[in-house]
Amino acid sequence: APGPTPSASGGSAEPLARLRNHPQFNQLRTVVQQNPAMLQQVLQTIGSQDPGLLAEINANQQAFIAMMNEPAPPASAPSPSPAPSGSA
Repeated sequence: APGPTPSASGGSAEPLARLRNHPQFNQLRTVVQQNPAMLQQVLQTIGSQDPGLLAEINANQQAFIAMMNEPAPPASAPSPSPAPSGSA
């Protein structure tokens, strides 16, 4: 059986996976949720740091808005670090 067709963005099922993996994504999302007027400034910041990512956001605005409306994880929770597969 033929496998799924890879998309032009690298085959990721989620168009904005790059944004979700951005180190500041949770912080930016929290800022925008607390003050929606900051969205334009957040987008300008992303655009200055990573124009390619801003283009992805513009191409997937519905997905971006949905991600920004997701509940942010508690700030007190430490970010999970991958467990080492074996000691070197």
